[in-house]
Amino acid sequence: MPYLAMRPNGDRVISLDVDGSDEILCPLCEGPLFLRRSHYNSGRFVSKHFVHHSGSECSGESNLYAKLKTIAAMKLREVFESATVDHEQSIPGTNRIADVVATFSEEMHPFGKGVIVEIQHKHDGKKIGSVLRDCLKAGYSVFWAYQSDFEGHDMNFVEHRVTQPWPHAVPIVEGLDGYSESVQRLMDPPERPKVRMEIPFPREYLRAHALEAIPPLRGYYDEGISPEGWRKIDAISLHGNGRGRAWINVLHSPSNHIFLEWWKKILSRAIRST
Repeated sequence: MPYLAMRPNGDRVISLDVDGSDEILCPLCEGPLFLRRSHYNSGRFVSKHFVHHSGSECSGESNLYAKLKTIAAMKLREVFESATVDHEQSIPGTNRIADVVATFSEEMHPFGKGVIVEIQHKHDGKKIGSVLRDCLKAGYSVFWAYQSDFEGHDMNFVEHRVTQPWPHAVPIVEGLDGYSESVQRLMDPPERPKVRMEIPFPREYLRAHALEAIPPLRGYYDEGISPEGWRKIDAISLHGNGRGRAWINVLHSPSNHIFLEWWKKILSRAIRST
């Protein structure tokens, strides 16, 4: 089953290069060939190829490399129906010529700009690392096809073996675009009005723990005058005993902390407990 033919001027072509109206000849017997398009035979994929007219005894020339490229191209056309598939195609932005490439009209996640098939067969001197690096940098996914991937007239296209140009194949989005609506609400909840509440300091706590209060200030806190940055929030009376009384000043410090200052007054003198 030939995959290689020639035009009347002697140029060699593979079945991917011609359509049904082209005049093509067998390179061996120079007899006419006609094109048989890709089809399924008993459930198996058969790639596009050339056929001799009935009565010919020539088996035709089936160059292995031409055959594998044609099968790979037809397989890509089957998998990516809307893509443009070519062989021996230059990859934009590189000096590489791809064996077969399916190019998308716009980038497709997760394959990027297209999918390249590079065929590895005996005595092939391709440097996988450098070829792969250049193709991925150009935004194309790469599938390395080995002879074991070809069976009859079909190629086994294994998607998990396709090296994708991460992160270039990921669609560029702004903010939370692409996330589901529920995730967007969690990650960016609507702004709600702030609620301010005044909660009275529990006097019961102060009475129970008054002796534990440590005075934070040096000097007296008299008539609302305090060191710079301190602010008196409240003065809470604890108890009275004859001519004496005790209270706690609630103070707001410059470091945004709350301190308790415990005072007691006997007669006309006010002293601060330490």
